[in-house]
Amino acid sequence: MSASKQKGTAWETACVNALRAALPVDVVYRQTLSGTQDKGDIRVVTPWVELIVECKNAVRLELAGWVDEAEKEAEHADVDLGVVWHHRKGVGSPVGGYVTMSGAAFLSLLGTVGINKSNGGVHRVDRRAPARGRGGR
Repeated sequence: MSASKQKGTAWETACVNALRAALPVDVVYRQTLSGTQDKGDIRVVTPWVELIVECKNAVRLELAGWVDEAEKEAEHADVDLGVVWHHRKGVGSPVGGYVTMSGAAFLSLLGTVGINKSNGGVHRVDRRAPARGRGGR
């Protein structure tokens, strides 16, 4: 395995571990490679949203291409949205990294957690509430 591939795999593992530390373990899934129909690196399935996380650990930022890739992989996986979790130079933990998405994905995410014009944008989701109805599509 190349050094670049090892670095990427290590970052992906760190992202999975961070998600599993913050969420119930059984809502975070590592994806397998699917060739031209790739479905992202990580799938997160909650009662509120299903999303794909594309993990990137690169020296050069290529946000537009990465976000396009994540959105295409979300389509392949038939989930609500795709995001990119990328490494921040000099910071080893994913918690210190960045998550990037398109404006459309951001608005979609806000809608899934109940923030919309019809309720005045005041609805809050209790993050500690137990997840129900999990499962992939």
